Amino acid sequence: MEFSEADIKQLEIFKAKKPAERFFIMIDLIAGQIEVMRAGIRFKNPEFNDEEIEKCLKQRIRRIYSLKR
Repeated sequence: MEFSEADIKQLEIFKAKKPAERFFIMIDLIAGQIEVMRAGIRFKNPEFNDEEIEKCLKQRIRRIYSLKR
């Protein structure tokens, strides 16, 4: 896999940040991923209420992060 100059520059900027700053960036990225997953569930299942969406979201997250693959 080749990286563009822009990719390399972004990695350099990221590496130059303090560990706490990198941690909070990752938290924001994960939160964004969860929101995208929630929106996808809502789009595919418009009849689901909020509770059903959260249940489905938790199941998907468990499946994604399960050690049993």
